[in-house]
Amino acid sequence: MDGAVDEVGASAEPAVTTEDPDAQSAQTVLSAALDEIYGRGCRAAVNVALGAELLHKAAGLGSVEAWGHLARLSHILDSGLPPADKTAEAVALWKARAEGGDADAQFYLGSCYFSGNIVPRDDVEGARLSRSSADQGNASAQANLGRALAYGIGVGRDLNAALRYNRLSAEQGHASGITNLGVMHRDGLGVEKDLSEAARLFRKAADLGDCNAMLLLGDCYTAGLGVEKSLADAAQLYRACADGSRVEGMLRIARCYAEGIGVPCDPIEAVRYNGLACGRGNRSANRRHDKYRRALWKLGWTVKRHHGLKTEVGRARVRTFFLCQRRDTLRSEVGLPAMPIELWMLILQALTLGDLDWPTSQRPPHAPKR
Repeated sequence: MDGAVDEVGASAEPAVTTEDPDAQSAQTVLSAALDEIYGRGCRAAVNVALGAELLHKAAGLGSVEAWGHLARLSHILDSGLPPADKTAEAVALWKARAEGGDADAQFYLGSCYFSGNIVPRDDVEGARLSRSSADQGNASAQANLGRALAYGIGVGRDLNAALRYNRLSAEQGHASGITNLGVMHRDGLGVEKDLSEAARLFRKAADLGDCNAMLLLGDCYTAGLGVEKSLADAAQLYRACADGSRVEGMLRIARCYAEGIGVPCDPIEAVRYNGLACGRGNRSANRRHDKYRRALWKLGWTVKRHHGLKTEVGRARVRTFFLCQRRDTLRSEVGLPAMPIELWMLILQALTLGDLDWPTSQRPPHAPKR
């Protein structure tokens, strides 16, 4: 919860309103995409990566709404903003449906106003639309409104109402609603402070795939709040959150690997996860990247000096830190230096075969002196 309004949660399927076979197909794919992102229907957990893939497919089939969802959830899906004209068309469609009382459109549009990513931010309008949708039983809107009421975002602060809407959402099995309840118990907002109950709720939501809950439960394990302190369990949750494409999880697990918190110290993994966050434009990741990269170079140089290329482990580590050389030309997951890909493949092949040695006159940056 923590003051920010989340956009992911359960909602009803979009209505199919056309007889065009292509449009029917696009709507079917769109519905499947939203099932994966929100964990709707017969599904219990979310799958954001698959949902993003299906949204792109639906957009390619001509779904206007799919473009809107790609824009609305761009910070979660790591998809970049779609063309402005497609986004504007989707927003206009949602506005028309919202004015007609469509609960799903009200939720979608309300979350857009809360985040301000494709329309000018307007917390008051976001809260109004969320309330209209929540009162029709939309679990996602109930969670968003519960969070807004708990922190006074666009509406007067009302902890009793916040508790009521979050409970309504949680009763429908909505992960964000369950997470919100956990935060209220953790912080004593409208209820008696209960860290054990908070951790239980975070665990329940995390098991449903809620990345916010994973982060919060990981923090509980880190500090021993409501659960027995376990840095290993915390790192596992941070990694799951990172693998769910959340920048906060990437930053946390990168630090765990860099400093050996709950996991063996591994500069390669630290650079990999931090590089993913860099690719998402995160400023904290950019500031940390050089520090992690220097540690990686030091490890690679040590491996080269003591193990050379005689073992598969040595070769794998040298190959990996070769790929992590430059931040400003990130490619793939951890990036490649500005060099033709064909040349890099030749270098990697030579490393694999053990035919390439480090020229002493061309030590990598930050390599320790002999």
